Amino acid sequence: MGINAISGLGEIWTDEDLTVGEKFTSTLMNLAMILPLVGTAIDAINKLKNINKINSLAAAGATEVEIAAQMK
Repeated sequence: MGINAISGLGEIWTDEDLTVGEKFTSTLMNLAMILPLVGTAIDAINKLKNINKINSLAAAGATEVEIAAQMK
């Protein structure tokens, strides 16, 4: 859906049967579909970054626990 909407933007402006007003309206409608998808993708990327940070912290904590256990 998102890829089609993005490629549709180019097709809108190359369609000589549409008036400038129709092209503008179609562009706004496509952007209205694309922008929420971009927002969702950004949220997903941020969640993955947070998961990676948590995993890194957990691994560092586990290493410190192992070192402390070996020192006893």
